[in-house]
Amino acid sequence: MATLDYDPSEGKILLVGDHATLEYDGCGPDLQFSRQGEDGEPLLAFWISQDEAVVLGKMMRYCLDKLPNISPHSREVLEALDERIKPLAQGEGAGG
Repeated sequence: MATLDYDPSEGKILLVGDHATLEYDGCGPDLQFSRQGEDGEPLLAFWISQDEAVVLGKMMRYCLDKLPNISPHSREVLEALDERIKPLAQGEGAGG
């Protein structure tokens, strides 16, 4: 698994892969990140701490369990997000 670390105070990116490391210095603090999704749509980065992930996960599960009037599309999106936030709330998945 590769990881990408960004230090905005130094404007430095460090890409660490299985067999090599790439360092780029000179990005600046306003660097924006995105990733191409399966359908080609841009997926935007969302920085979240483990504590924030725990709270957000609890709120999503509350909405899914207690609010019956959620539209089918919104329920589907929240369920998918809930699966993605679980590893973050447990301190896993920092690289992706």
